[in-house]
Amino acid sequence: MSAESVAQSQGAGSSKSRELDDKTWERLLKRIRDDKCTPVIGSGACTSAPSGADPEEWAKLKYPSKEQIALKFAAEYAYPLEDHGKLERVAKYVAATGDIMTPKEGFAEHYKDLRTPNFSALPNEPHRVLAELPFAVYLTSNFDDWMYRALKEFRLKDARLAICRWNRHIPEKAPRFDSEFPYSPANPLVYHFHGCTPWAESAVVTEDDYFEFLINISRDWQKLLAHRVDRALGGALLFLGYTLADWDFLVLFRLFANKLREGGNTHIAVQLEPSDTPGDQAEKAAKAVKYLDSYFGSAQVKIYWGTCQEFCEDLRVRWEAFCRG
Repeated sequence: MSAESVAQSQGAGSSKSRELDDKTWERLLKRIRDDKCTPVIGSGACTSAPSGADPEEWAKLKYPSKEQIALKFAAEYAYPLEDHGKLERVAKYVAATGDIMTPKEGFAEHYKDLRTPNFSALPNEPHRVLAELPFAVYLTSNFDDWMYRALKEFRLKDARLAICRWNRHIPEKAPRFDSEFPYSPANPLVYHFHGCTPWAESAVVTEDDYFEFLINISRDWQKLLAHRVDRALGGALLFLGYTLADWDFLVLFRLFANKLREGGNTHIAVQLEPSDTPGDQAEKAAKAVKYLDSYFGSAQVKIYWGTCQEFCEDLRVRWEAFCRG
């Protein structure tokens, strides 16, 4: 994937720079229909109000951003360095001053009383849009259970939730992959790589957690990664709600690197831009494409230059038109 070809296909810098070309959309829709596409959901699916939502009402959900959690930790534990907004760094300091469970428990506490969106009133909310599509597997690095809740509300089917058992401290009673269950678009799996509420032990929070997660999964892929998830990674992947500065994205993309290069599939990344880098749309697009070229090599990734909420609105409209004809 050359930077030039991707920039041209995305129309970087134009008034329609966020859009994918029609052929890419057609391939994506067909692969969703044929159970050959898997969404990978990041925090950008949760932190912004979707179209049609009252921003003040959405704010009342109090979805915690990692930066907000980091700043609270930094103030509470007198973090001595300047990167107060980097949760993985601040959490590592908290663990060093207490123990490894201290930042995990503090992190999980922010999700304890998290309200669920009113999915029925928000047709373009990302979790609702994804829930109404025929995916067999939903992958996420988020600690909330919104994807599972949206599936239970809108698909009225036997959705199952499972947590990746990346460390030996995750309790036995935490939901796990069931090898006997027939996961399918009618009975989908929501698989949490980096933990899920309320299981604090499962949370990937500190720098050391990310390294341990990547090392353990890479070392024992077959044991720690459910075979249904492994199979899903063989198709096209749809990354939603990540940025290039996001450790969740960088670790998962590195974990999936070999799979991404196999099979010739085109993968889609939404809002994959340097969120804290100054510059206009075209400049950011060029920087992100150059970064992808140098870091991910031959992986075929196309980028939608818009928010997760904008993409899901486009996806819903295009899917409805695709199904009609």
